[in-house]
Amino acid sequence: MATMSINGLLMQMLLLPLNGFAQGSTPITSYNYGARNVRRVRENIRLLLRISFGYSLLCLLAVLLFPGFFVGLFQTREPLTSHTIALLRLYCLGLGMLGLQISCQQSFIAFGQAKISTFLALLRKMILLIPMILILPHFFQPEVVAIYAAEPIADILAALVTSIAFYRYFRELLQTMRNDSLPE
Repeated sequence: MATMSINGLLMQMLLLPLNGFAQGSTPITSYNYGARNVRRVRENIRLLLRISFGYSLLCLLAVLLFPGFFVGLFQTREPLTSHTIALLRLYCLGLGMLGLQISCQQSFIAFGQAKISTFLALLRKMILLIPMILILPHFFQPEVVAIYAAEPIADILAALVTSIAFYRYFRELLQTMRNDSLPE
């Protein structure tokens, strides 16, 4: 329980800036979308994706290279520290993709697609993670490792689905915006 608490708290700490980037760009994207400014919408989304993806990759590298530092922020007692470090590396493997998942999911809100955004948020934690936590221990041992592996698997799958959905939606949206701004 202590290991899961530490890993969960650390993940939340690392994800907080990602949520801030995505939520901070939403009004800018939304304003330019309403103004039908295709160039600025595209620039804002590209900037958001670069910053978020870069940040999440840096976080993943930091956790993989310096897990002891992060675990030490919460506790220093052995053998809990070494056990937490080993599982932290597994638990955070999907972190590198979460920059894309969170940015794309939040950007749907800027385009007035709150239902899609809500579904994609639920996809990660409810639709994918909970069933994997229940199913994976039946196929992989030790069970605790299977439970920890459910997090990065759900994160990566959700990021892939969200990114593909966003790419397709965004491409069509930009085309529609260009066509709407053409004089008749």
